[in-house]
Formats: sequence, structure tokens, C-alpha cells
Amino acid sequence: MHADATIPQHLMKWMDELEKECKSAKKIMSSRDEDRTVSSMHSELSNLKRQLH
Repeated sequence: MHADATIPQHLMKWMDELEKECKSAKKIMSSRDEDRTVSSMHSELSNLKRQLH
């Protein structure tokens, strides 16, 4: 499966950058309030995934 064949190169690079940003944001967001927000977003995503499958 070649994802880069169907997805434009600039989009792939942008997605990589976005992933890096998310990882560094997780390191920065260490306060309890932000942790709670991230956790609730994560559970919302899990619920959404469950509904889709």
C-alpha cells in the first residue's frame, strides 16, 4: 500500500508537521486543567470511533 502515491507530497509533509506539533503540545500541556481537556477529547474520539464501527 503506497499512501504517498495517492496523497500529495506537500500534504504528507503537512501531516508530519502536524503530528510533531501535537507531540510537542502534549509535552507543554502538563497542567491538570489541560490534561482534563485532552482526556475528554480523547474519550470523545473513542466514542465517535465506536459509533462508526
